[in-house]
Amino acid sequence: MERRREVDHTLILNALKSGPKRFMELYKTTELPRKTLSFRLKDLLQGKYIIKENGYYFLNRTHLSNNKKFLEVKKLHVLKSNIRIIALLMLWLVPAATVAYALLIKTGTVKVSPQIPMASFDITPNPQPNTGWEVEGSKIIAGKTVVWFNASGSYDPDGTITEFIWNFGDGEQGEGVTASHVYSKPGRYCVKLTVIDDGGNKGEKYNEVVVYAEPKSEIYLDVESNGNCMVVFIAVRNIENLFGWQAGLRFNPKALKCLTVEKGSSPPRETYNATYVYAEGLFSSSDGLTLWFAPTIDNENGIISPMGCTLLGESPPTSGSGILAKITFEILSNHSFDFELYDVILSTSNGEEIPVSVICP
Repeated sequence: MERRREVDHTLILNALKSGPKRFMELYKTTELPRKTLSFRLKDLLQGKYIIKENGYYFLNRTHLSNNKKFLEVKKLHVLKSNIRIIALLMLWLVPAATVAYALLIKTGTVKVSPQIPMASFDITPNPQPNTGWEVEGSKIIAGKTVVWFNASGSYDPDGTITEFIWNFGDGEQGEGVTASHVYSKPGRYCVKLTVIDDGGNKGEKYNEVVVYAEPKSEIYLDVESNGNCMVVFIAVRNIENLFGWQAGLRFNPKALKCLTVEKGSSPPRETYNATYVYAEGLFSSSDGLTLWFAPTIDNENGIISPMGCTLLGESPPTSGSGILAKITFEILSNHSFDFELYDVILSTSNGEEIPVSVICP
């Protein structure tokens, strides 16, 4: 039984030599039963031979180098005639905090081995400058977010760290105490920091970065009812470099009668999905820098012709989320309230159309 456990431990430690792995990766590599693998990992974690961080298991190299049950010396070279050669030296297991002793002993002198530098780093996502793109919370968006890595918390107990080498987990690398990187694709990436001190000793630290896909640009309808009235908002989210827009709306004339159509406003409430708070209407300014195209209302056939708005002159394009128009209806009956956006066009200042998903309730 004890022999079997040692064999299992060896399989796991050998699998982790190539780098950190998740549980399922170890399961496939070692081919151990799930329950057995779970027990063996607990053994190694308790013995501090491995460390678990952010779902990854990796070797505790400091502990492994300083704690060995037996150390065999198979060959020692004679350097000087006054050096006493010891053919075999056996050391019992010592606590993790005890410094390992060198195997080469001169007359009455013990040489202490150098300590491994301790690697540590922080990850901070920041939006790319001058793009108008905002990161939601701490999310890292593929192709958009500049991720900053800071290893200033690393240190060497008995010397100076001279090199900082970054492996960002996507095939790209960097150097220096601080580094930045933009991930081109969404996914989970294991970032590795290697620090090297003035004695050539190495320390490592791993952390995980989760990269999300870029949110899709959308134009959608949000509807609220109040007594015998219904208000429909034409709104957008995650829009970049918007300079002008147009959209028409079809509705059920048996159920509704259109009363008014206004450009963007700002009701103090959340949308139907309870995840986005209305921003100020994107084109609601009254400073003369916008041009509003009022639609024609056809209540007999249930059609509102394409309405729209555009910026004027040297006005910079706008980005983000907000309301484009507010449409008020009178409720005539309890027939289904069917809505459809049509002839939807959103464009940049260069006249290029912005790809957008159209969502209607």
